[in-house]
Amino acid sequence: MMTLGSWFLVLFEQEKASAIKGGLQYFIATHVTTGFLILASLILYSGSHDFAFTEIKNIFNILIINNPVLSHFIIFSIFLAFITKAGALPFGFWLPNTYPEPPSSASSFFGGIMSKLGVYAILRFFFSVLPLSSYTEVWGFILTLTGVFSIFIGTVAALTQDEAKRLMSFHAIGQVGYMLLGIGIGLYF
Repeated sequence: MMTLGSWFLVLFEQEKASAIKGGLQYFIATHVTTGFLILASLILYSGSHDFAFTEIKNIFNILIINNPVLSHFIIFSIFLAFITKAGALPFGFWLPNTYPEPPSSASSFFGGIMSKLGVYAILRFFFSVLPLSSYTEVWGFILTLTGVFSIFIGTVAALTQDEAKRLMSFHAIGQVGYMLLGIGIGLYF
């Protein structure tokens, strides 16, 4: 619901070609990754028949031992879905073309709240569901690298912008990077 509502705001000024381009990138990126999230959810639900975090954590304890490839696929799918929604690079490629298009009030809402919901979902999943194991070290390292990459590219790209909304979009990428860096380091250790 949030993604579709946001998409309509991006397409608010449909007469602009940049709004159509940004809307298309946003729609494709978020819906493809939502497909990965639904797939991971269905796999987890088939094992637990419940979406409670305690049940999913129990399923992961079993999957890590019995099927490590499937457990990494589930983690990757969830990581991909929420990292894309958070707008972290390289999966947040859609963000600089999307954030400048809606009305200013919606753009500030996108940068201030919507991308942070993806970060919260990552935090919630990795610390509430994933059991302490070598997986937390591996995925903590991956989150840390993603955060560092987003900080560097987002900040450098923000320095080159002359439009306020594009500046804000690259700044949001950098700020999400700081959050992911903290989460990744915490998960690793």
